[in-house]
Amino acid sequence: MNDAAMQALGSYERESMLFLGLGTSVGSTIVVDGFVVPLELGSIPYSRNRSLEEMLSKKALHQTGQPRWRKAILRVLPKLLYAFAADYIVLGGGNAAIGMHDQVVPESSAIWYDQHGSDGSEFRR
Repeated sequence: MNDAAMQALGSYERESMLFLGLGTSVGSTIVVDGFVVPLELGSIPYSRNRSLEEMLSKKALHQTGQPRWRKAILRVLPKLLYAFAADYIVLGGGNAAIGMHDQVVPESSAIWYDQHGSDGSEFRR
């Protein structure tokens, strides 16, 4: 079990949850009815020339800046939510709090993020 899977398990509340860890790299896990399935989404395409890893990692944050990085996150989250038929998404990892602390996410998107990075103690919609 990898660190994204451990964070996902600590963040899990109900039904099906997709966890996206925004740290040095991009970690991912889906939890369905308490069953944890680690994923490797970092290598899937974001665009013709870039992968999710190249757009959402710590390196991407520093290269592109917060506004463009946030835009990339907000662009991909609804697609992942739909593709995995998840009830909600949790953003975790150290960069989730850095990048999204003041970002307003629509209620209908069912996207949550861990304000404290990875400890699972406080979520904000």
